[in-house]
Amino acid sequence: MNSFVCKYTLLIFVLLISTSNAGDFDWFPLSKFYVRIYNSLDGNSDLRVHCKSRDDDLGLQVLHPNQYFEFSFRSNWISTLFFCGMTWNNGEVHWFDIYVNSRDYRECAPNCYWNIKKTGPCHRNYDHSCYDWNKKKI
Repeated sequence: MNSFVCKYTLLIFVLLISTSNAGDFDWFPLSKFYVRIYNSLDGNSDLRVHCKSRDDDLGLQVLHPNQYFEFSFRSNWISTLFFCGMTWNNGEVHWFDIYVNSRDYRECAPNCYWNIKKTGPCHRNYDHSCYDWNKKKI
């Protein structure tokens, strides 16, 4: 097969895979991921969430108790990072890296669901592990 045909065939394959549903191709670097953030705060508090990546600002979301906010993206397989600032009634402000490719690509693909508690975020699915809030770098 000549080089043009090989390159063209490879390009078609990559385009087909990258536009497919992540459920069919979880192993592929361009799979679609879903992040869902639940307000699991005690005390009937609203949760204000503002998530961003280097390229996307998802805006401010106000979640009433037990409500969730969901977004999706295609991972670049190496450095995808989404972080969220969170606050509730008492005015405390916290932030957390809600999706870090190195931590979450295999841990929760394609669905990364989080319970947000006052003590920190906890995986809603899989191992239910909880994390501390990120600390400011000085």
